Amino acid sequence: MNEVNSYLIAYTAGHQYWTGGKDVNGDDIIQWLSDEQEVSGTLWMVGQPNHDDGDCASLLTANGLLVTNDCETQMPSLCRLYA
Repeated sequence: MNEVNSYLIAYTAGHQYWTGGKDVNGDDIIQWLSDEQEVSGTLWMVGQPNHDDGDCASLLTANGLLVTNDCETQMPSLCRLYA
């Protein structure tokens, strides 16, 4: 787990946030919208991604892992800052 995930777990535990991950091509591969790279398998909760749940990735701050949700679900989002 990286330091960003550790921070989120410590300060926002129990919430869920949209990330920039989505199945943009309809091929069941979740990619980061920022660079079109596939989301790493180590970031997913067991049994995820599950495209029956949806095609967008959200972060569960209780454990720092990603799950898929319906892209129309309303929740806050996290953004990545580039220095």
